[in-house]
Amino acid sequence: MALNAQQDLLGENHPDVLFSLQRLAGVHYHRGEYDHAHRILEEHKSRIQRRSSNGGKDQNVKIPSEISIPF
Repeated sequence: MALNAQQDLLGENHPDVLFSLQRLAGVHYHRGEYDHAHRILEEHKSRIQRRSSNGGKDQNVKIPSEISIPF
């Protein structure tokens, strides 16, 4: 899943990952999967709160030493 790869690369509380979680919840909501959307939004909220509690910094951000871009 692309979200897992994004989390592995950037860290689970990175703003781009949080945005992806929010968008994923919207997809599930529009598909009528309200319970699943709600669970994702609760996870999103929890991560936002964790991020806020450490001054907005993600201590789990991973910076790759090398990035390869497939062509």
